[in-house]
Amino acid sequence: MDSNQGRGGRSDLRRLAEAIKEADDDDPWDSLAEFVDIDNFTRFITLEQLLNHWDGYTQTNNYRMYNNPDTMKFEFFPHGADQLFEDLRGSIFREQGGILSRALVHTSEGKERYDQMMYQLLEQVWDEDTIKSRIAKVYQLIRPHVMKSTKGRRVEEFEDAINRLLRFVDARRYIVLRQLKVPFLYSNRHDW
Repeated sequence: MDSNQGRGGRSDLRRLAEAIKEADDDDPWDSLAEFVDIDNFTRFITLEQLLNHWDGYTQTNNYRMYNNPDTMKFEFFPHGADQLFEDLRGSIFREQGGILSRALVHTSEGKERYDQMMYQLLEQVWDEDTIKSRIAKVYQLIRPHVMKSTKGRRVEEFEDAINRLLRFVDARRYIVLRQLKVPFLYSNRHDW
């Protein structure tokens, strides 16, 4: 956490850590909802998984927490999002390094929240045409600089990366929907 240094000795983080330690493993949400904006966290993790941000909170890396003074609850934000859109078939149920995301994906109530949020993001946010249009605009802005700075030597690599990104955007919805329908096949966690 980059902020709140020197304010209360990070007692807010200590309270959250204690709540996590004491939370019921089977249903942690009642005790954690006092400290964490659960809707924000669910949206944050679900979006990370949709974009296949494998180097984010799920690996306890590249994220930020903020204790909102208006709600006195922690909110989560992406950070260092340089590992996105890479593995088209990346599991949305991959092993979770963060304790809160494990609770989200591996408890009944959490899984229900997660699935609902994933469907909501696919319906309301993941608009392939809009995303690809934005990629095309940025491509037009960046390409001349790639040409100039590399004297044309790395243009093919740049073009390939753009094409992989577009393929990811085109196919990710279908991959995710298939994983939501048969989550057991895509989970690294089996209870047998």
